[in-house]
Amino acid sequence: MKITIPISLGVLHVWAAHGAKAEGGFLSLPLTRQIASSPTSASSAIGPDSIGYLVDVDVGTPKQRLQLAVDIGGYGARVVGFCGRHRNTDSECEKRGAYTASLSSTSVYVAEGGYVPEEDSNPRYWEDGYYYYADDLTIAAQGTLDNVTFFAWNSSKAYKHGYLGLGPGNRGSNPYATGILDGLASQGLIESRAFGVTFDGSLDAESLVLGGVDSKKFSGALARVPVVDAPPEATPWEQDKYWLSVNSATLDSGNGSRTAVDGFTVIAQGDMVNTLLPIDIVEPMLEALSLDWPYGNWRVVPCSRKDEVNGSLELEFSGFTASIAYADLLAPRMGPDAKEGECYITVEPWDYKGRTPWRLGSAFLRSVYAVFDQDNEAVWLAKRADCGSELVAFSKGEDVRGQCDGSESGETSSGGGGSPNNDGSGSGGNIFSLS
Repeated sequence: MKITIPISLGVLHVWAAHGAKAEGGFLSLPLTRQIASSPTSASSAIGPDSIGYLVDVDVGTPKQRLQLAVDIGGYGARVVGFCGRHRNTDSECEKRGAYTASLSSTSVYVAEGGYVPEEDSNPRYWEDGYYYYADDLTIAAQGTLDNVTFFAWNSSKAYKHGYLGLGPGNRGSNPYATGILDGLASQGLIESRAFGVTFDGSLDAESLVLGGVDSKKFSGALARVPVVDAPPEATPWEQDKYWLSVNSATLDSGNGSRTAVDGFTVIAQGDMVNTLLPIDIVEPMLEALSLDWPYGNWRVVPCSRKDEVNGSLELEFSGFTASIAYADLLAPRMGPDAKEGECYITVEPWDYKGRTPWRLGSAFLRSVYAVFDQDNEAVWLAKRADCGSELVAFSKGEDVRGQCDGSESGETSSGGGGSPNNDGSGSGGNIFSLS
C-alpha cells in the first residue's frame, strides 16, 4: 500500500519509538547487525563485508524481500541481481535475497551500467556487470517509493548483498540512480532530507530514523559540523560521501605529554567498521597498545589490554572536540572463529598511496549520535547516551536537544547547539569523551 503523509513544516512531532510508522515526517527503521557466517581472518573480521547493519527492503510487484546493508555514503540503492554462480558467496547471497526483474510487473529496464567503476582492473569483477532498473521500493514495510531507479549486480561474485545508499549527492558515480532521501522527501514520507543514527556494540543495533532523530539517545545540543567538498583527487565514488574537516588532532599519552598533528579531511562512513586515519596519528596509538604493526596478526589482541593502556586521541572539528580513549579502540571479536577474551583494534594506519580518503567507521560512530543533514549540508554530532526512546521529526527551523542528562554521559559543553536551519554560527564548542 502506498502511503501519503501530509507535511507540517516547523512543528515538532513526537511519537513513542516502538511501533513507529511513516507518520509525522519520519520513518523509524530497525537495524539488524550482520556477521558473516563463513570463517573470517583477523583482517576480514573488521571489513565491511563481515559486519554491517541490515534493513529489510521489498522491491517490485509482487514484493521481493531483500536485506540491504545501510551505506551512509553511497548514493541510491544497489541490489544483487542473481545468486548461484559462485559457491563461496551463494549462501550469504541467498540469505539476503536477490532481485529478479522478470518476476516484477512494475520493473522497467533503464540502462546497462558496465562494471563497478573502481574495480574495472580487478578480474574478480569482470563477470560482474550491472544494469539499471526502475521499480517500486518499500523500506521496512513502512514507506513505498514509486518508480525508483537503482542498479543490480549481475551476480554475487563481488558482493553478497545489496546496499541502501543514503549519500548526499550524485556526482557521476551512479548516474541513473534515485537518491533515497530525495525520493522519500518528494513523496511526502519524510519532512527533511536528514537521518539520525546510532550504532550499538551488541548484535542488535539501535535504529535508523529517516527524517528524524531519537532524542533519548543523546544528551544536550547537537553540534553542527559542516560537510566540506571532497579533495580534487577523490574518485566519483568517494565524492558521493559525507566529508568532514578535522581542524587538528592531539595525541595525549596519559602521562603529561601531548603531541599536536595537523588537520585533515575525513569521510564519515558508517558501513565500514574500521576507522582509517593518517599513519602519524595511528602509529603512536598502536605503540601504546603494544601492537606490532604491520607484522603478523597485529590486529588481534587480548581484551585485557584495555586495562593496561592510557592515552587518548582528540579530534577537533568545527564546534566540538571528541576525545577517544585508546582503550575504547579495542572491540570484542565476533564471528565463528572468534575466541573468548579476544579483541581487535578498530583503527588502522592508512596511506592510500598518497591520497587522502581517511574514514571514520562505525566503530567510531557508535560512540556518538549523528544526524546526517543533506538539506543543510552538515553532520550534527552529540555525545551518545541512552535514557529510553522518543522519536522526533527533524523539522526545518526547530531545535532538537537530547533528553538524556549530560552529567551522566560525561559531557562538558562550552557553548550551545544550533538550529537545523542555521548557518552554523549557533553551534557550540562541545567537548565529549567517546566511550
